[in-house]
Amino acid sequence: MVTDDKVLESLKILVVEDAEDIRVLFSRLLGRYGASVSTAKDGEEAVEKMAATTYDIALMDLEMPNVDGMEAVIQIRKDGYDGKIVALSGHAWDNLEDALTTAGFDGYLVKPIALDDLVQKILFYCGRQEISSATPRSESSASYSI
Repeated sequence: MVTDDKVLESLKILVVEDAEDIRVLFSRLLGRYGASVSTAKDGEEAVEKMAATTYDIALMDLEMPNVDGMEAVIQIRKDGYDGKIVALSGHAWDNLEDALTTAGFDGYLVKPIALDDLVQKILFYCGRQEISSATPRSESSASYSI
């Protein structure tokens, strides 16, 4: 179970994912750490939301219908958005990091990812301390993978 610590408190996070169950899971779990989580079902919706709101970090799936993550981040950067955007992918391939950096991503995470690792990466990208020094690790919280 996720601890009650609010290590992500005051962070605004956008989760861009086409699978509704994954969006709900990210939202609930990150919300337990105190984050304010918004979601978008595809890159098109992400472009709209990021034009209207600044997030501390956006976690964006690469493979989505309509507008995928690569197309979305290129448009978002073209529109002048300079916040942190981290790609989420179920796959890794040669030159992935180079392709993502060129497109405008600040980094990437490979799914599935353990919840504690996800929170640590969010803290890292947002310039905050690591969770290991801020939140007690329990066996059950470390076992969640999303």
